[in-house]
Amino acid sequence: MDTIGYDDQVNQENGAEPIASFIDHQFSQYFEEELKISRCLDIYQDTRIHACLYFISPTGHGLKPVDLVTLKLLDGRVNVIPIIGKADSLSPSELQTLKVN
Repeated sequence: MDTIGYDDQVNQENGAEPIASFIDHQFSQYFEEELKISRCLDIYQDTRIHACLYFISPTGHGLKPVDLVTLKLLDGRVNVIPIIGKADSLSPSELQTLKVN
C-alpha cells in the first residue's frame, strides 16, 4: 500500500487511521481464514502487511509531529523501518542531527 502525501491534509488529527485500519483489516481477514473448520491456508493469498518502510523527509528539521503520531500508531501493528529519504544529499553533520532527532 502506497500512502504518498497522507500528511498534506489541513486536519492531520486522524491522518494515519486509514492506514492502521487497513493493516488491521488484513490481519483480521487472515485470522478469519484460520478460524474456519475447513481452511485452505496453502492456497489462501496472504495479504497481511509484515513491514512498513517509513520515509523521513531529508529537510534536516527532524520528525514532524504527524510522523511521531504515525510511527507510534503503526509500531504495535507492523514492523516499522524508518528510512531517511535522499540521505546522500545531506552533509554528515546534518545526517547525524536528523538521526538524533
